[in-house]
Amino acid sequence: MHTRDGAVPRIALRVDEFSQACRAAGLDNSTARAKRLGIRHTTVSRAERGRTDPGVRFIAAALTAFPDRKFEDLFEVIGSDGQRTHARDNERGDGSTSGWLCPECGHLNAPELVVCAKTAEHD
Repeated sequence: MHTRDGAVPRIALRVDEFSQACRAAGLDNSTARAKRLGIRHTTVSRAERGRTDPGVRFIAAALTAFPDRKFEDLFEVIGSDGQRTHARDNERGDGSTSGWLCPECGHLNAPELVVCAKTAEHD
């Protein structure tokens, strides 16, 4: 969703965690990482340097390549205000981090909800 100033929330690579997963798998450079992910090494390199946000193919490939890692381990939502949001920072109170992050405010919602529980605060 766009904000009044045109900014949109985005997904960013959590570089330290991604690098740690890669090193644990013996992938020491962007070429090796790209081969494992099945994407171009320039794409991996740009994502690791923060020059581009990971696309759907990158996200799917990373989650497939590292099945022991969850989405929230490797990626984070950056709100339209530039605020970084990590699912672990938004536990629902029961210690659970399953559910979905609102792209507008980053609130972690229960999986069964279709509208953010904090929707009233968005307006």
